[in-house]
Amino acid sequence: MASEETAGKDSSRAGRFGPGLVITAAFIGPGTVITCTAAGAAFGPALLWTLLFAGITVLVLQEMSMRLGLSTGKDLAQMLRESSGNRWLRAAAGFLVAGAILIGCAAYQAGNLVGGAAGLSALLGGDLRAWALLQCAVGAVLLWTGRYKAIERVLIALVAVMSMCFVVTAVVFAPRVPQLASGLLTPVIPEAGLLTVLALIGTTVVPYNLFLHSRIVGEKWGTGRGALRTARLDVLFAVGIGIAVSAGIMITAAGAMKGEGISGIDSVAEPLRIMLGDAGAAVFGVGLWAAGMTSSITAPLAAAYTVSGAAGWPQDSRSKRFRTTWIAVMAVGMAFALLSANPVLLIVAAQALNAVILPVAAVFLIVALNNRRRLGNMANSMPMNVVAMAVLLVVVALSGRYLLQALGII
Repeated sequence: MASEETAGKDSSRAGRFGPGLVITAAFIGPGTVITCTAAGAAFGPALLWTLLFAGITVLVLQEMSMRLGLSTGKDLAQMLRESSGNRWLRAAAGFLVAGAILIGCAAYQAGNLVGGAAGLSALLGGDLRAWALLQCAVGAVLLWTGRYKAIERVLIALVAVMSMCFVVTAVVFAPRVPQLASGLLTPVIPEAGLLTVLALIGTTVVPYNLFLHSRIVGEKWGTGRGALRTARLDVLFAVGIGIAVSAGIMITAAGAMKGEGISGIDSVAEPLRIMLGDAGAAVFGVGLWAAGMTSSITAPLAAAYTVSGAAGWPQDSRSKRFRTTWIAVMAVGMAFALLSANPVLLIVAAQALNAVILPVAAVFLIVALNNRRRLGNMANSMPMNVVAMAVLLVVVALSGRYLLQALGII
């Protein structure tokens, strides 16, 4: 998640990039790079269909989130608090959503710290855990002081360079058209591939982005139907870029590593090293560190804004509750990063966990989009509800199957 933006970002960010590109920046980062590389290295292009499905899912859900923001001027967390007159139902919904987002962000944070540390380790050597601790400390200081905005644009630019390198090298490593078409259009889960499928979905369809998009869209275009067409094109364009980058990473890994898998986090840089030599390894290291550094700041911040909105707390970045929330996410993520014996597995599992959590946020989004009293003619149509429920059921089925396998039931 190169820049997992938060609801607290100023509107100038939305003005420069557009809300859709902010969302894309949120899922192109260490988790995406490592998960897509692992998928391509282990299974070739066979899981490209997963990225196509994830792209459709993120497009459907983020378009709904965008309409919520345009029609009400409120984010999903605020709408949850206002959706019922029963305070116990409001509290239960807020607790469920806040808990899911906290868990998801903490899992992502572990991957962010490990991914960023891996970039530094590739560049400078040294112990991965020591770099992760340093990155965590720097992120905490920047969050506490609010100085992180000063370096954010530079970090995003570095991530963009790394991403474009993967897209360009994908052209060189691209398989034959029939093999590419088969991977894209044939939904087959290879043996031992279910965790990777969930990870690809979880690293693309980020649950807290549903809360984020509904807030920042109003900062760009305000409210009302006037901006609906432009906002939809913004989402379509941005998601297309994100999926193209993810597919480029997978195709590059598939061609460069030829089904050999990855032996450790250092080997994730192999595709760019093969193509660009030492320069490729340096680009990878800098890009991965930048993605991890930015994400290790913004994931805890995103959790704090979402939890504050769901709980009805003031969304004040200097308040005690707000700071306690992001510190908790930072601390839990760091703990998992330090305890992990297999960094690649940690990062892939963190993305998969978000796919398991995704249905919780998606269900509340669908419910909110059917509130015709508040949304009027921007509420969900029946066809949109059918499509949203269909993609949600597929994610639930995949998540349920994985959980049953993990429990030894099937």
